[in-house]
Amino acid sequence: MILFHYRQAMVGTVGTVGLIVLAISGCGIEPETISRIEQMSRQHSTAFSSIETPPELNITRVSSEGFTVPFPDRRDPFQVTDKGKKPQNKAITASNVSVMGFAKLGEQQAILKVGGETRFVVVGDRVGDVEVMAINPPRVRLKNGNLVWDASMFQSH
Repeated sequence: MILFHYRQAMVGTVGTVGLIVLAISGCGIEPETISRIEQMSRQHSTAFSSIETPPELNITRVSSEGFTVPFPDRRDPFQVTDKGKKPQNKAITASNVSVMGFAKLGEQQAILKVGGETRFVVVGDRVGDVEVMAINPPRVRLKNGNLVWDASMFQSH
């Protein structure tokens, strides 16, 4: 017990002496340094306050030739073209709907893959013309117009 009080008093004394030494030394900042910082900040503030309008830039083309691609046989990945194929609206049929899995997050959900696109659906959702009628794992009852069918997780296409 006496050792604890002696050690605590010793730590307190060393800490107090350390704080006094730091306060006297000014943490390494000399008065000349502080005045120099103040002088520099005044110079910068007056330099920027005198600018009323930004300077105008005159851009001139140096060469009459445009940029030539070093490898003309390669496609430019940054060039945007509208020549691509237009998206086609394929009719969703029983053959291009497959059940990938199920999830229960609040309500039962089915994970359907429709024409290469994966979707989470619940009862009542529509994917194109196909409506989800019921979800009973491992099957999902789907309806397209008058056609009603059960898609299963285990059927192969």
